[in-house]
Amino acid sequence: MILSLMLISFYFVYGEELGIGSIYLLILFLFYVFATAISISAVIFVLLSEMYPNQIRGIAMSIAGFSLWVGTYLIGQLTPWLLEILAPAGTFLLFAIMCLPYLYLMWKYIPETAGKSLEEIEAYWLEEPKV
Repeated sequence: MILSLMLISFYFVYGEELGIGSIYLLILFLFYVFATAISISAVIFVLLSEMYPNQIRGIAMSIAGFSLWVGTYLIGQLTPWLLEILAPAGTFLLFAIMCLPYLYLMWKYIPETAGKSLEEIEAYWLEEPKV
């Protein structure tokens, strides 16, 4: 995702100057959609459903789902404004930079859950933090 967003930003800065056709921009956007689909989009609701204890899972998933939709709405509403203020290159570079904290948090704090029961995953989240 980060690579595709950075390349889209690069395209808007240097694409015309280097004679890069608009078909490459389409390819970069499709690559971004592909990268998103095989990463965050595919696992976010699975991850959210695994990280909450059984007794609060329903309400917690409702709040998390609502938060995701609010975030999606805000991105959709703010993107035209960002395109005006930062220009397309700046907007897509900002989106790439916004992926970095997400990447760090996923790498550092989200455990592998394959092959574990919901009870085992719940026990992991309820453990005291190790300092």
